[in-house]
Amino acid sequence: MGRNVIHVGRDLSYRVMGRNIIYVGRDLDATVTKGQRERLAKEHGIKGEPSLCRVNSINYANCTPWEWMHLFLKNIIPQLVDLWIGCYKMLDTSVKLKITAQEINDLEQWFAEWVREFERYYYQFKEDRLAVCTLLIHGCLHVAKDLHMCGPAWVHWTFYVEQYCLHLRTGLRSRRHPWSGLSRVVLYTAYLSQLSVKIIGGGDSIRTRYALRGMSNAKYHDNSFVRVKSQSVDVIGYGQLDKILICEIGEHKIYRFLCNTTLILTLITPCNTDGTDASISLVGYKEFVTPVFTDVRNIKAVVGRGKSHLIPPSPSKMTSQTASTSLSTQNT
Repeated sequence: MGRNVIHVGRDLSYRVMGRNIIYVGRDLDATVTKGQRERLAKEHGIKGEPSLCRVNSINYANCTPWEWMHLFLKNIIPQLVDLWIGCYKMLDTSVKLKITAQEINDLEQWFAEWVREFERYYYQFKEDRLAVCTLLIHGCLHVAKDLHMCGPAWVHWTFYVEQYCLHLRTGLRSRRHPWSGLSRVVLYTAYLSQLSVKIIGGGDSIRTRYALRGMSNAKYHDNSFVRVKSQSVDVIGYGQLDKILICEIGEHKIYRFLCNTTLILTLITPCNTDGTDASISLVGYKEFVTPVFTDVRNIKAVVGRGKSHLIPPSPSKMTSQTASTSLSTQNT
């Protein structure tokens, strides 16, 4: 058996990534017929030269780190579970808020040793076991370098982007015009984030929790906590207004008397107050309970909020008036 060679730690060779992509892109541009272009694109998996290739200051080898979620949570850890092992104490270091150069060096040595042990246990340097040596296992050797160049894993992981992409998928209804659907999702999400509630008859203005995000705390007070009283159940509750949803009901007979109507619903995360009325006695709360949907007309007033208690509105504000809604900017 020949000598087994493994590049570890800072001995890894980093290529100036992008050369092959650029060459293939130029070959695609030089094709004469559509068929030639399609065959070349299918062979290389590239449809053209990326726009960012024109930015010469970008070093792709150093600016595109291995993504933490996909490298570990979706690939290596499940693979190790399949192989009946789990030894990942050093992963806590990579996700720390702050990380020192010495900690990165220690992590580099740990990963190098871990890859050696992985190959010794599972690969065993046998050709028929080569399938366990996936690209992601090799990716572990690049983690320390990525931390040096790009910072801790939380700086560049994709949890938020993945969640946002999942939200955008709700707009993909058409195969022919996917972009128009995505644009509507972005636009309507912006509308909903700015939707406010106004109690008629000189009552309170209420913003959703999502509309308050990004506002300066010095300029705007938190008016997302509300007093709720159902028209059908004589119970007073308090909670935080998360979202306002406009539901247009269709013509199907299943909707009965709601056919061709528009419902304005609110998503509220209730405070656990056991039905106590804050206008009668001090109401404290330590936790929230499961969010609920309710009619916007069940919102009666804005309430103030201390660290662990609720401040009721003035008696003049606690009327039986219903709420109306309107699209507004965040400055209203």
